[in-house]
Amino acid sequence: MKKLLTFIIAALLILSLPCAGVFAAYTAELSASSTEAKTGETAEVLVSIQNNPGLCALGFEVVYDASALKVKSADFSTMFATASRRVNVSEGKIIFNAANADNVDGNGTVATIVFEVVASNFKGAEINIRPLGDKGFVLHSEADRSLTDVELKLNAGSVMPSGGAATDTPVTDAPVTDAPVTDAPVTDAPVTDTPVTDAPACTHGETVKETVKPATCDEKGVVSVKCSACGASLGEEELAALEHQWGEWVTKKEPTEKEEGKAEQSCALCGKTNEKTLDKLPAATTADTTEADTATVEPKPADKSNTVTVILLIVAVAVAGGLGFFTAVRMKKEKQARDRDFM
Repeated sequence: MKKLLTFIIAALLILSLPCAGVFAAYTAELSASSTEAKTGETAEVLVSIQNNPGLCALGFEVVYDASALKVKSADFSTMFATASRRVNVSEGKIIFNAANADNVDGNGTVATIVFEVVASNFKGAEINIRPLGDKGFVLHSEADRSLTDVELKLNAGSVMPSGGAATDTPVTDAPVTDAPVTDAPVTDAPVTDTPVTDAPACTHGETVKETVKPATCDEKGVVSVKCSACGASLGEEELAALEHQWGEWVTKKEPTEKEEGKAEQSCALCGKTNEKTLDKLPAATTADTTEADTATVEPKPADKSNTVTVILLIVAVAVAGGLGFFTAVRMKKEKQARDRDFM
C-alpha cells in the first residue's frame, strides 16, 4: 500500500509542476473510439492520442455507465511500456496514470479497454474522457528538458447497440453531466483501496505473425509478431534465406581441340544462373595417325570400257603392221622381176 501511495503522490507532483519556460501552446487530442455490441457481447474501445508533442507524464480517467457496461480489461498500450504506470478500475470510472523519465513520442493507441454489455435493454453508452487533476499532460521541451503543460482536447466515444444507434436517450447522460471528476478526491487513497478491481494486464498469450519482408535466395526475411488479443507489437522474427533450386547443366558452347566450351544452370526460384567451363577436347595421338596412314587402300575395279579400247588399239596396230609387211614383200618381188627383165 505504501508503494502505491508513493507512486500516486509522485505522479501528482509531476502533473502539478509549473512551466519552467515560455513555449508555444500545444494542443494534444485524446479520443475514445466508438463501436457496436449487443447484450452479452464484448466491445473494445481504444483511447488514442494525436498531435503528441512528447509526453513525460499522462493522467486521465474514462467515465462510463456501470449499469450498462462492465470492464473486462483495461491497460496502457506498448507506447508507455517503459513508464511507471497504474490503472485503477472502480464502478463507472477507470483511472490511467503514467510517468516517464524521457519523452514518449508519437501518435497512436494509448490504452485499450474491453467492456462487456450487461444491460438487458441496451440503449447505448457514451465513453467520456476527463483530465486527471488540473493538467493531465506534461511534456519535456527538447531545449532544456523543463516541464511544460499541454492544452487538452478530449473527444468522447461510445458503445452503441449492434445494427444502429439507439432511439432512446443514452443512459450515460446523467453521469457525464455530474460534477467534474477532476477534483482532488479522485486521486485520494480510496480510489486505490480496491486492488481487486484492477484490470489485469494483457498476457499476450496468443500471437499472430505477418510477413513484412519475404525471404529470397540471397536475403533473409522479416516477420512481425503481434498479440492477437490486444494488437500490441511484440517484436520481429527473422526468416532464413531460401536455398537455390539449381537445375541441370545445359551446354551453351561445345568444346573443341582449340577452344574451351561453356555450360550454364539456373535457379528455379530466383532465376540466378551459374556458369562453368568445359575442357578442350583431347588432340589426336601419333598411333592414330600412323594407323590412318598405313591403312590398306583397296584397288578400284578396272574400267571395262578402257580394256576394250586397248584391245582394239592392239588389233589395229597388228593389222597395220601385217599390211605393211606384205606390202614391202610384194614391192621387193616386183623390183626383182623388173631387174631380170632389164638384163
